[in-house]
Amino acid sequence: MQPPTNKPAASSISSAPPLVGVVVVQRATLADTRQLAAADSAAFRDDALGCAIYGEEAGHTPEQREVEREERESRYVKLVRDPADVVLKAVMAIDGPGGSSGGEGGGDGGGEVIIGFAGWEAPASSRDASAVYARELMLQECYRHGPAWRNEALWDRWGLVEEEFEGLLAGRAGDMWHLTTFGILPEYRGRGIGRQLLEAGLAITDERREDVYLEATPAAKGFYERGGFQVVGEAEVMEGYAITLMLRKAQR
Repeated sequence: MQPPTNKPAASSISSAPPLVGVVVVQRATLADTRQLAAADSAAFRDDALGCAIYGEEAGHTPEQREVEREERESRYVKLVRDPADVVLKAVMAIDGPGGSSGGEGGGDGGGEVIIGFAGWEAPASSRDASAVYARELMLQECYRHGPAWRNEALWDRWGLVEEEFEGLLAGRAGDMWHLTTFGILPEYRGRGIGRQLLEAGLAITDERREDVYLEATPAAKGFYERGGFQVVGEAEVMEGYAITLMLRKAQR
């Protein structure tokens, strides 16, 4: 279980770096997980809920940052390895130093940079019973064994919100896709990349004629409404910060 990470918030692009290559959406592989974790960290560094639960990253020790990086990477490894789930990446191909393929650094020969990501969990009804059970054990392990500096009161509050949302879905969550994580690097927001990434995932769910739900951050709510999602419910996790449960029915 993780707080929602889906914040493709619009921002000014006047000082943003230029798009030096074509942006394409592709399916991520295990070779991408380290770079996905780095992009996840950068995309949500300023998210109020994440900062309240885990603390400001700028104040963390190198050891704490490494623990968090490993935790993020392990989540992406689990998603990518599951053949039922879909992890998409928005990549920009570049030439020369700075490009990378599956890593954080860049080789002199160029490569690609991940500037957006999306994790789609397949409906539980599409898995066999053993896979569903294994996933539940993984989520329970994540809930019990967070880093020592995690704000447990807020973490527990987020867990209660999830349970409330499951009730609002009236037992249908197992028959729907769950968009669990979605983000665009801050310097590339406001350029249509988030829409491109979202539409690529929805094309998959629509083809399979299956609905999608998600938990939207305050900054992302409007983005998802424009993408066809409707509000199902809302809950305040902490003062001034409400999470919105949203649903999009398959476009058949």
